[in-house]
Amino acid sequence: MSVGEWSQEQQYEAEVAAAEAEYAPMFAAFAEQDFADLTKDPAALNIGASLYANYCSQCHGSTAMGARGAEASG
Repeated sequence: MSVGEWSQEQQYEAEVAAAEAEYAPMFAAFAEQDFADLTKDPAALNIGASLYANYCSQCHGSTAMGARGAEASG
């Protein structure tokens, strides 16, 4: 792709595809496990904690009790 052909949509799609290629095999292994087994799997718990910290804690708080200033939905 030449410089004149760049778009943010193309860049986003390329970054999503790269992330899928890197992470899909790891998540596929967890998707095949029973939920009860996942709750006892240290690797799954570490990944879940990291995902929660990065994507959920801003609104839900680090203890899942809600963050200051976040509005309740529903």
